Amino acid sequence: AWSWARYVVLNHLCAKPMLRANYFCPSDECPEMHHYALNAPCYTHFTSPIRRYADVMVHRLLAASLDIGPKPKYKPLDVKRIAMICNRQKLAAKIAGEQSSLLFLALYLREPVESLAAVIDVKDRSLDVIVKDFGVMLRVYTDPLPVKVQYINEDNMPQMYLQWCASGTVQLVQLFSVVRVEVSRSKDGLKPTAKLLPP
Repeated sequence: AWSWARYVVLNHLCAKPMLRANYFCPSDECPEMHHYALNAPCYTHFTSPIRRYADVMVHRLLAASLDIGPKPKYKPLDVKRIAMICNRQKLAAKIAGEQSSLLFLALYLREPVESLAAVIDVKDRSLDVIVKDFGVMLRVYTDPLPVKVQYINEDNMPQMYLQWCASGTVQLVQLFSVVRVEVSRSKDGLKPTAKLLPP
């Protein structure tokens, strides 16, 4: 479980700060076009022009450069506006996909399911975990639990000591900890929730 938790947490922490790729209009105002992940000085992508309008634009430019299509009459301001709309729609589609997956999981959960989870963040009244059986990140709140909580954040390394009232067991929760959670539907049935279980 420990090696799984390390892998999941490190993968999340490395991916989280990465900026999403955005469409933009190359111009004098924007000289930096380096693609970090591919280590390429200049990059564009396109697939079938039935998928995204940005692909249609690139296909038109490619056709014009090969002298098999008319030269598009895009002005830089037009391209900037189109890029902004494409970026907004791409983000909306990503969020809709994530929310759809969570809704599907909530509907899938007829009964609560117990699972291991890796702690990816500790806050003063909650912790964020990635649930092993489902691969989703959920927030676990400590307020409703029968525990006494001591939260410590030294050198930007947050940790939480939980003393379980029934057994007196003290549980240390910090980054990379593996905990047991119960995953179930929220009261409205529209999203999954997680509850921390005693060790």
